[in-house]
Amino acid sequence: MSRRSRSALLSRLLWLAIVAVVVVGFFLVAPYYSTQLWWIFRQSWFWLIPLIVLAVMALVAYLLVEEGHRGGGALTTLTVAGAIAWFGWLFVYNYAQDAVYVETLRVTEDPVPAFNVRAPFSVSAAQVRSNLGDVPGDTQATMYVPDDETFATLVEQRGFATGYQTLLEQKIGTTGRNSPSRCDFGPAAGARLGGNLWGNLGRVINTEQRWVNWNEDDAYGWCDPQGTPFVVVPLIEQEGWLIITEKPAGIALYNGRTGDIEVRPNAEGIPGPTYPLSLAEQQRESSHAMNGFWDWVFGVAGWELPDEADSINSSNQSEFVLAGPDGSEYLVTPESGRGSATAISVLTVMDAELRSPELAPITVHRLGSAAHPVWQSATAITDRVRANFGDVFAQQRESSIYELAPTGPDTWVATIGTPQNMIYRVTGRGDLAQDPCLVSLTGEQLRCGPTGNIGLSTGGTPGAPSGAPAPASSDLTTLTPDQLVDLQRRIAEELARRIKTGGN
Repeated sequence: MSRRSRSALLSRLLWLAIVAVVVVGFFLVAPYYSTQLWWIFRQSWFWLIPLIVLAVMALVAYLLVEEGHRGGGALTTLTVAGAIAWFGWLFVYNYAQDAVYVETLRVTEDPVPAFNVRAPFSVSAAQVRSNLGDVPGDTQATMYVPDDETFATLVEQRGFATGYQTLLEQKIGTTGRNSPSRCDFGPAAGARLGGNLWGNLGRVINTEQRWVNWNEDDAYGWCDPQGTPFVVVPLIEQEGWLIITEKPAGIALYNGRTGDIEVRPNAEGIPGPTYPLSLAEQQRESSHAMNGFWDWVFGVAGWELPDEADSINSSNQSEFVLAGPDGSEYLVTPESGRGSATAISVLTVMDAELRSPELAPITVHRLGSAAHPVWQSATAITDRVRANFGDVFAQQRESSIYELAPTGPDTWVATIGTPQNMIYRVTGRGDLAQDPCLVSLTGEQLRCGPTGNIGLSTGGTPGAPSGAPAPASSDLTTLTPDQLVDLQRRIAEELARRIKTGGN
């Protein structure tokens, strides 16, 4: 080998060594960015590596054909066949991922457990701003913490590399009264998820533990009895080589006073939904793959969220965070059969608490038996509520219906009120075999069915008419509440008659 050749070889080796040192150094000194790049690469290599191989094959085939080599045509044919297989692999890969997650689903006809009643999520989220006072921050998503029956909202501090400013907790009882409280973050805790540079909580987490990631929507805040705010970040990690899936990787607990970070393998002693909600959603949606590839392709198998754009649950219709009477926490989702159906045919239930770094099982409670019939759609139920309790909406013109949530295998609860205030609750059966009942916020049943059948009563026997009908002409100040309701009903019926007949 000549001196010039040896010099060129040494130069190439030196450049390779420099590149290797830079790459290794980057992974050593930049745990956050190296982790994020590694995640992106692993999420992409199912299509990226085969594409690179095909590109090399196509280049070699082109050079061979240009030189008139016999193997050029065969390699070209092989490249074309590989490209077709690559497109097919892109399609099959999504099914292969679902096939992994669907192993965590168990279908049963056993009834779902009982769930406690809580305030509607949308009402609680609407009350955040009015309870912040003069805090000059920006709110993040609100999370329900069943242990304390509170809705917790993290508030970001404004600035370039700033952390969280405060944690707002709203305790909204069944009476509708809001009891807000705050616990502020200290100067030492200057990081938040999605922050910049040294204010990025993700950098802190990956410095403590590499190769784990998270979904910002899964994180939430919690204030301990001593008034210290904590940020709970459910962690996930990638699993597999050919088929890449995700599984829990513990939780990161960020102290809002000291800025300390602790990574735990489970969530023992930590209140709230510590299982990643985004991962629970992936597992639930994998029901589409439960009957094999072709049923997955043609959309035959599994269940999905009802396609009801005007549903009262359209903004929050999956992974309800609900508590059981025994203190258990669940993620509950009503679902319909795939296609045009909107009736609720299953309720999926899973544990909301992270207990191990493995995928948690999901129980799919199938409805449709004589004991537990299929539910009507959310729209059908809300239409029935409006029809039965039209007098309530006539009296409270700004009111609406919020959050239809399950309370058992056959029962549900909805709330009537405004975004800032709850007025009544309505309970009923999912199949609407019986009239829904209007219930006060203190739990007193006022009536079941429309006013034409049963008078609205604030006392006495629930569901029984109370008092004589209101005279056609009388001093309104002398009428009882039941007589006022009766008068309102008669006015509504007369207006409906005139609209229908076009008369006076």
